[in-house]
Amino acid sequence: MAALLLLAAALACSGIAGALLGTALAKRVSHARARARGKGPALEEALEDPLLLFVLLASVSAVAAVAFGPWGAVPCLLAAALLARKAPSWMARRRAQALRDACEQHLDMLCDIVAMGAEAGLSFDSAVELYCSRFSNPLAEKLEGARQQWTHGVVSRSQALQDLAASVGSPGLRRFADTAVPAVEQGAPLAGMLRRLAAELRQGRRTSMERKVARAPVKMLVPTGVCIVPAMLLLVMGPMLLQFMGSA
Repeated sequence: MAALLLLAAALACSGIAGALLGTALAKRVSHARARARGKGPALEEALEDPLLLFVLLASVSAVAAVAFGPWGAVPCLLAAALLARKAPSWMARRRAQALRDACEQHLDMLCDIVAMGAEAGLSFDSAVELYCSRFSNPLAEKLEGARQQWTHGVVSRSQALQDLAASVGSPGLRRFADTAVPAVEQGAPLAGMLRRLAAELRQGRRTSMERKVARAPVKMLVPTGVCIVPAMLLLVMGPMLLQFMGSA
């Protein structure tokens, strides 16, 4: 009788724990989908949640336990716990790097648009609004948020642009803020300064691409040495080894 009561209590506790875990997972999935609207795939948002990622990897461990026995699930569970702890920070860094690269890629165009607007008689704010309304990219979205802040008096123009550069982590955006804001406040010629900045940004991006291209042959040495060279040696030496073994 005591054993039955113990079993019933264990089953009840397991059911309650499963229900609570299912509710928590459902809430986290819905939150991930809500965050992903307009930002990117919902799967990436879900995988940034450690609990959801651990449950996903633990299900893979359960498959490994069925295929290789219970001892195969132990290293899989340990790997799942480690990845669930580390992978969200890796994905967050990758997303931040992608945002920074996207903003840096479009920054020279922003400088050109604002410079043309200044030459046409537009104010700095009007030129920035023109860029944000005409272009659809991460830089335009972030800049529109900053423009709304300084337009409605939440923060100053300089502070909004500096905060934007800090949140994105873009040195180019910081240079844009350091160049544009003092010129606007002091009445300096803005168009020429922004065109020089755009030329410097393009030259910097070109230099970076040339550096990456120059490093490509060095990176190709590893797959060449691991994959191609053994196959070539086997192709060349294989017939000789077979002939030697046959004569022996």
